[in-house]
Amino acid sequence: MLLMILSTSAQKKRQQVNPTDVVIEGVVLDSNIAAMPGGQTEVSIMVSKYPFCTILMERTENWTDTLKVTSGQSFKFVVPALAGRLYFSLKYTSEKMGDYEFQQRFDYVYILEKGDRIKCTLSDKTFKFSGKGAAKLNCQTEMYKVKMREDEAAVKILQGNDWHKKYEVLNRLLDSVFQVRKKIISNYSQQMGEDMTRIMLANNIGLKYFETMRQARTMASEPQRYQGYLDSKSYTNFEQDSYIAIADDLLAAAPIYTNILFEKIMTQTRITVDGIIEQNFSERHMKSVFEVIKSRPAGIIRSSLIGLFFSQWMDQPSIYDFVEEGLKVTQGDVYKKIVLKIKAKQSEHRAFYPFRLEDANGKIVTLDDLMNKVVIVDFWFTGCSGCIALKKNMEGVWNTYKDNPKVSFVSIAIDKDKTQWKKSILTREYTEPEAINLHTGGLGKSHPMIKALKITSYPKMYLLKGGKITGNIPYPSGADTTKGTTKEFNDLIDKLLN
Repeated sequence: MLLMILSTSAQKKRQQVNPTDVVIEGVVLDSNIAAMPGGQTEVSIMVSKYPFCTILMERTENWTDTLKVTSGQSFKFVVPALAGRLYFSLKYTSEKMGDYEFQQRFDYVYILEKGDRIKCTLSDKTFKFSGKGAAKLNCQTEMYKVKMREDEAAVKILQGNDWHKKYEVLNRLLDSVFQVRKKIISNYSQQMGEDMTRIMLANNIGLKYFETMRQARTMASEPQRYQGYLDSKSYTNFEQDSYIAIADDLLAAAPIYTNILFEKIMTQTRITVDGIIEQNFSERHMKSVFEVIKSRPAGIIRSSLIGLFFSQWMDQPSIYDFVEEGLKVTQGDVYKKIVLKIKAKQSEHRAFYPFRLEDANGKIVTLDDLMNKVVIVDFWFTGCSGCIALKKNMEGVWNTYKDNPKVSFVSIAIDKDKTQWKKSILTREYTEPEAINLHTGGLGKSHPMIKALKITSYPKMYLLKGGKITGNIPYPSGADTTKGTTKEFNDLIDKLLN
């Protein structure tokens, strides 16, 4: 198992604080928590030596702890120095509010250094830090709080249909935000030191391109918008900006910079099949991403991108095709360790989770019931726009195999509200009512199956035969079964049926 978590009880046994440990003490002062019966919350921390976004950090060897506290009560974490520089996310949770992680952005990872002694106040307005090492955390908080301001002329263009002009305006607005954040960094520079200042500058570059780069994943059904984005400075200037006069080791230490660099590679390698842009990432796309990373100059940045690549697709069977080459081009023990852990899993039996779930009629359905069929499984939740798009794109697959007794469509919802789930089924937005519609019993994404399959984003789809995952699959592209990834998907099903 790639994720290594130390138990809370084991961590509490750490009586002695070593000079290199990081100590984080604080209090939650949130009126929403205080107003709840009991006023209790859970404060959680996850720490890693890898400069990854939170979702990918979860897939690495990390240190985590959770403490229950009441509003106004102090908490304390003693974090072992996994490395000289650490990356962490901090959040508090309530039953009514759900998770509160500053700005709700999984890319907003804070940076620590061994020996830091941090005091903090957490609220729904902001996170404030003091003590040794606090300057860099307050700098990041202020950077994350800066919002893009649209003037009247910009709003008019952004509401239009000319995507080239829209991205010209967006780039101008994002550059103004970049300059504000740059001034914030300058204000903290003397306290942070030269290296940390440069890391913050690299993160600022990543933040400038964050919004538009992330949105590229949703552009498959909007080719004009996609092309407008590819032609814009919001895309082309990321690695060409004149202010990237920062050493590679410091660029690689900036989590937002490295993650957006990886995102750019994933965007530039998306393939158009018969005029249709792939919306999701196929085995073919994985190979393209790997080849681009491999072609980069040897060094720490290439190694960090290799680490991101293997963390991104570690739960896909085809990832093992890249292990040996990945080990050859990865330098240093830190990132190579990620690849080696995946290699250690290579011989494991790749069986699907042996689920036992209730369908919309209250009947229990198990994986054993479907062993003699080719099974198409998708995971979704109410309100997921990508799930709606996938259901629409599955039309050609559904119409081809809905009456085939050797094929089963299994649609699993992670909605916690059972009534809402049943209503969503009837809308036909997320699934076909005639499919085998299953529910995770109110556990949502905390269900053991979701954790075992390491599903972190939705929709998620698998193709099974004999209860085993067949490998990576091209997500279908629409109703036309004669072209695009719908044809590829159907060809794969036909191959499994023969």
